[in-house]
Amino acid sequence: MTVSYEDFVALTEDSPTTRTEWAALVAAWGEPHRSYHDLAHLAAVLGLVGELSGHADDPVAVALAAWYHDVAYDPTAADNEEVSAQRAEVGLRGLVPDEQRAEVARLVRLTAGHDPADDDADGAVLCDADLAVL
Repeated sequence: MTVSYEDFVALTEDSPTTRTEWAALVAAWGEPHRSYHDLAHLAAVLGLVGELSGHADDPVAVALAAWYHDVAYDPTAADNEEVSAQRAEVGLRGLVPDEQRAEVARLVRLTAGHDPADDDADGAVLCDADLAVL
């Protein structure tokens, strides 16, 4: 998977709101202060999520969580994952069902500690993909 609009819209619905949200995500991931949590990191995590998607219960939620997992990145802040999860909750409103939007936010929050429960297949896929690119 790449960071293209086509890949993002395949996870949501095609609307002007979707294009605006995708553009905002790409802009955030491309901020100049990012030296590691950048578009290349996002593309790598998305690729691994795609490879591991057969192990996920909701591969769409996992892929969306990958898009949002480090969208908020301030190297001096301790709450990047929480801010990113809140960004997902707002940004995905109306683009995916509410239940899936909540799951995306939960998965994003999980990346703060990368410690999913043993029975959390979606959390394991996201955390494994995020840590594998280190």
